[in-house]
Amino acid sequence: MSVDSLAIVNAMDDLHDIVEPAAVSMMPETIGWTFVAALGVLALLWLAWRVHRHRRLTRYRRDALTALEQIERQANGASKDSTAPVLQVAELLKRTAISGYGRQRVASLTGEPWLRFLDETSHSKEFATQGQVLTEYSSAPVPAESLRSLLQLARSWIRGHDVRV
Repeated sequence: MSVDSLAIVNAMDDLHDIVEPAAVSMMPETIGWTFVAALGVLALLWLAWRVHRHRRLTRYRRDALTALEQIERQANGASKDSTAPVLQVAELLKRTAISGYGRQRVASLTGEPWLRFLDETSHSKEFATQGQVLTEYSSAPVPAESLRSLLQLARSWIRGHDVRV
């Protein structure tokens, strides 16, 4: 062997194996990260509670919208103008209002005060103009266009009425 070859062999004997670093721990090393994680868990729990509470408090709206869809299907299935869907919508609006605002405040309202209440809680004036059919309890058939307008108005009120009023 030559001198250069011996120097290379001796140099290679001095080399060490590659040492891999220790695995990085996923546990936080400071108390601050533990605090942030705890706050995150609390925030998620609070959010879940709020969503559950909101869904529980607005269930009557979902039920009313389902009933309104059923009334609309029955009205579309009828061959001629009728008063039955109007009476059903009036009853549904009253039941929904009682669920949202309480019997004491809503049950005694009829006529113009009832329409005013619906307008105040929806922040509109549409019931005073288009909702008159709700207060006219006659056996005369209601035109299909008026019924469609009433159904849309009722749907809009159920979805958007403000319970805090």
